[in-house]
Amino acid sequence: MGRMPLTTVSRWVKVGEERHRVAGVTHDQRQDSVRRSRPGTAAHLHREPSNRFDPNAVAIFVNRKQVGYLQAETAARLAPRMDAGTVRFEAKVADVWSFESDDADEIWMMDLMLSRFEKRSVEVVHYSRMAQLTFQAAVDGVRSKILPTLKNAVVGTSRATDRVFQKFTGGDITLLWIMRGVAVVLLVGMIAAVVDALV
Repeated sequence: MGRMPLTTVSRWVKVGEERHRVAGVTHDQRQDSVRRSRPGTAAHLHREPSNRFDPNAVAIFVNRKQVGYLQAETAARLAPRMDAGTVRFEAKVADVWSFESDDADEIWMMDLMLSRFEKRSVEVVHYSRMAQLTFQAAVDGVRSKILPTLKNAVVGTSRATDRVFQKFTGGDITLLWIMRGVAVVLLVGMIAAVVDALV
């Protein structure tokens, strides 16, 4: 069939990963949600363009609980592209750990892993066209190889059956042609069944 038929489509393609420290983990009683998070858990990014402190703010949620924000400099770089729809992120918790503050309080921290996806044009196999070409190749194979073989078999079989029929009919031409007709019908049915099975 030669080269497989291809078509060009637009898809989200993973182009890189970024690891970031989550900001704001000590505010608004987020510490418990941070502490309960586990590495590998999916996280969700939510843009907050109306945030009064930072219009580029990107909030981070884990298990439907907010755990913090992307750091301001990271949000300033990513938010415009997120708003334009030219980039998409899949996020997950990379690490969670704690340390003791100067006030002897245990502070829980989190790192986030962002997988970055961008729209790219890629070539994929055009399966409907491939199926059409495969079917055509099968039909061509039947026409060029199977049918001639069956034709030769029919001719050979016809000659052999003629000798048998002449022996049983005693040379009666009418009865001989009737038996020939029956044999031809049976052979045509067999050929049709073989062709149907192949194509």
